[in-house]
Amino acid sequence: MRTEEQIVYELMNIYHGGQVSNDNVISERLMRSFLRKHRARKIPKFSTYGLTITDECFQHVGTIFLEKTKYYYEKKIPAVIYMDAHGIMVTKNEKEIPVMDRMAFRSSLKNILNKNFPKATMHGDLLILFPGKINECQVDTSSDMGLLLKAFDDEIKSFNDNEKVSIDLSAVLYDPSQAQSYDWTKDPYPCPSEIIDEITISTTQTDLGLMLRQYIDNNVNNISEKQPSNEEI
Repeated sequence: MRTEEQIVYELMNIYHGGQVSNDNVISERLMRSFLRKHRARKIPKFSTYGLTITDECFQHVGTIFLEKTKYYYEKKIPAVIYMDAHGIMVTKNEKEIPVMDRMAFRSSLKNILNKNFPKATMHGDLLILFPGKINECQVDTSSDMGLLLKAFDDEIKSFNDNEKVSIDLSAVLYDPSQAQSYDWTKDPYPCPSEIIDEITISTTQTDLGLMLRQYIDNNVNNISEKQPSNEEI
């Protein structure tokens, strides 16, 4: 797979190849911002808004601590590409926690079968976690669910004043550089290879096309201003 650096310089070559000179240099930072924008538009459509999202889109954000609010545990996280609940993966001790859309999250809290099990949802850039209630769950304490509930319960009891819980988070980030240990010059770009060409075409036709037209228009205006008037002739 191509790195972000390779894609950026491919776009820069396309842009500069259409100019007479390279005195109007476009920066890497600006090109990366164009790339982020078009990636964020293409991934949801390609994956049917997350239903068929592939692993290469996810990046490891790291271990984060969520603080207790009135009912749940919450933490603001870096911006993710909006796909309901499909843009994040939450785990604890390598055990996956279900991530639901807000309606399913609320319904699950009332469901007699799983209302006391751990679950998570998103509200804007806020990650909301319900860590479960071990004392109200009739589960085998040696099962995956029992171990998950106990891990949360032990962690909550370890904090005296300000209750917290920790989880490991992976996400389809809007800005890939916000992932833990991401190197844009070496790591594969977190995007399905099938749509990288679509992203470059989209970027070229819109952002780079507009900049190139503005560059040409400015040069034409500058030439016109330098032409001598009839009176001067």
